[in-house]
Amino acid sequence: WRNTQLNHDPQQGSALQEIKFWLSIERSLSHVEEQLKNNMLDITLQQAQKIQLVYHFQLDTELEAKLKTARDYNKLLRDFPINQLLSANDLDQVRKAIDLIFGQFRSIKQPGGDSYPTARAVLLMNALTQDLNEQLLKILANFQIMHLDYQEFEVLKKEIQSVFALLFEKISDFRGMLA
Repeated sequence: WRNTQLNHDPQQGSALQEIKFWLSIERSLSHVEEQLKNNMLDITLQQAQKIQLVYHFQLDTELEAKLKTARDYNKLLRDFPINQLLSANDLDQVRKAIDLIFGQFRSIKQPGGDSYPTARAVLLMNALTQDLNEQLLKILANFQIMHLDYQEFEVLKKEIQSVFALLFEKISDFRGMLA
């Protein structure tokens, strides 16, 4: 490869040097060409190209850093109990899911738990409250609230208030933990 980059200025030196330069270049490049035709070198070059391609890909994509970040984030998220919330069929299951979810959030500030950024955890919590809202709407749609008598409505209202009280308590605990 280096021989292909060489150049000779004919104004520098004698005609003999120019002739020798080009003869030498031709011999060297012919030798390289013969080696390239040799299958063993071809295989070696292909492997080197693959290695170089993989190396440049890793550099360009910052593969190792992103993989480390994903692994760190998944320490929290791998066992995150979001499915318990999304599959809850009643308000009691919603309360249990909230307890489980915020139990998982506690691991952020435990030793070895700094791998998930606090700012990102707050964004996750915002998304969680949106999911909670949607799940509550699905559950409440089954009650036909306008057809409930007043006593049933009051019981349902107190259950919903207890869900929100638990949520606000857990959010407050989480904020205190972050401070």
